[in-house]
Amino acid sequence: MMMAPLFPVPLEIFQADVEYKDFTVGDLLEPHPGVTVRSGKLNHPNQATGYRVEYGGRSICYITDTEHPDYGRYPNILELLQGADLVFYDSMYTDGTY
Repeated sequence: MMMAPLFPVPLEIFQADVEYKDFTVGDLLEPHPGVTVRSGKLNHPNQATGYRVEYGGRSICYITDTEHPDYGRYPNILELLQGADLVFYDSMYTDGTY
């Protein structure tokens, strides 16, 4: 999966108009009226960001590429997940493998 022709994928392959905007982790973003995106720092040695998208009273979280601390759960992740309707979460390792 991480080699040609599947990776890296050039931007020209996208059939949509793609636009990038910089932000600081923790900013509250509003990409469209009524849609908010919260971001939070994840626990990863090379840095990573988690997202919570809210619209119409519903929420979905996208939390990938993070590591659990030995002492419990990472507070930034718990804050993003609180009361979410749907969560996509990194599940690459079992507890035993990790």
